[in-house]
Amino acid sequence: MTETGAILAMAAILLVTFAVLRTITVISNRSAARRRDAATEPQSGKRSRKDKRKSKRKLKGLSKALEASRKESAASSSHRDEVPPLHRTGQTTRAPSPDASLAPPSRTGTATQSQAQTPPLHAPRLATRSAPVHSPGLHARPATEHKAEPTLSTAPQAKAAEPKTPAGFVEPEPVRRLVQRVFFGTDRASSGQSDIGPIFGDDRGEGLTLGHADILLPSVATRIDGTHAGTEAGLITVSRPGDKAADDRSFELQRVTHLAAQSFVNGAGMQARTARQFPGVALVYLHGLHTDFPGALFRTVQIAHDLGFDGPACAFCWPSHGAQADPAGDRARAEDSVEALDLFLETILETSGVKQVHLIAHSTGVAPLAQLLSHHGTRIAAHSSRPFGQLVLAAPDMETADLESYVSHLTRMSQGVTLYASASDSALLAAHDANGATALAGDVPASGPMIAEGIDTIDASAPGTGVLGLSRNEYLADRGILTDIAALLATGTRPPNQRGENLHEVPTPRGSYWRIQG
Repeated sequence: MTETGAILAMAAILLVTFAVLRTITVISNRSAARRRDAATEPQSGKRSRKDKRKSKRKLKGLSKALEASRKESAASSSHRDEVPPLHRTGQTTRAPSPDASLAPPSRTGTATQSQAQTPPLHAPRLATRSAPVHSPGLHARPATEHKAEPTLSTAPQAKAAEPKTPAGFVEPEPVRRLVQRVFFGTDRASSGQSDIGPIFGDDRGEGLTLGHADILLPSVATRIDGTHAGTEAGLITVSRPGDKAADDRSFELQRVTHLAAQSFVNGAGMQARTARQFPGVALVYLHGLHTDFPGALFRTVQIAHDLGFDGPACAFCWPSHGAQADPAGDRARAEDSVEALDLFLETILETSGVKQVHLIAHSTGVAPLAQLLSHHGTRIAAHSSRPFGQLVLAAPDMETADLESYVSHLTRMSQGVTLYASASDSALLAAHDANGATALAGDVPASGPMIAEGIDTIDASAPGTGVLGLSRNEYLADRGILTDIAALLATGTRPPNQRGENLHEVPTPRGSYWRIQG
């Protein structure tokens, strides 16, 4: 063999050897990867199955809590823990000392000294009704009707014969109106069934009932930015009833539907996940005194619509006396609804797709919220130190000293607290007349509004800057604070004067507050 042939043979051997070694290496690496995957797959599978089981257990626990009310409601008054009332005649009642309940609650059930000082609320005895309540003399719908999720549709219109019109007459454009859905939780009793769904009165029911309602907004309803919402904003559809005047300012309740816990969570979660302006965000409204069930829904819908909020808008409807003003009685009813509010808020916090919850409480609705956020042993206390986003207190119907003692709890449980005070809020004026000379936290006396560290206080007494008024069927025209709330929820910017030009700082020896210029 020549020298050249020997070199070529050696090169060929080297190439074959390299190819064999490379093939062996690739096969070995693939085998090692398969072994790693085989080793990690059971662990990841276990984690996935564990998460699913945990989620199912939480939902099952909520459902059991909802169903427990029917069995325990009869004994609720005898087994209720002592919760100090916020209002007593003839004296100022102080809330528990902030130091007594700042420590995070123990999940193991071991009671601490601070927990003993602040009596815990017992586990809520709350139940969901998956079928309408049967009432004598009323034609109840079959229970299966409420199992399916109804879809929104345009409001029905009657087909009438068109009258003859003179030549050259141009028929006006039909009025544009919108239908929006609001999710609700209520501990009111269902007093019967109408053609649009269950009827909730002013009496207390057997625990928490979940559901949603579809509401036709007035034709004058516009967003804060002056535009009308389109069909892309949440669950809103355009309706064009021909028998409504263009200046119609009234809301119309189109449909009310009971929901089981699973249906409620699915519906609210879907809207939270598909929201564009506020993805993953839920908004909860607690109404004030002298408010019936439809009125609470109407105000919730207006707030959500005017803010351009396209996530799940939720209303907690405690049994206020809607037929007549009863400030003292409403305060007691509101404070008795703390347990139902606890379960309702936890249901929303546990909803898949909801990552943040903003709270707006008006007038008498502030009291049960403050009481809930300050107690150990509640469902909310078991969540993270700051389970809520923005906490808005609109004209609180609480004695100033009481609310001041709750400040540390409110700031600990939320990312920010804003108090809107007003010398002209209609709900607060009614409460003030009942309280006499007692100073209320939502009022603006001559000495100025309440100022506390950690809370942004805003004076909304100027004309055209009404707070939220008494919840009625009429559209709220004065929306001064809604403009600021919209900026607050969208950006979280603080202090308030950085959110808008019409907010001006007012320094005082006690600290600063801000005033909305009308």
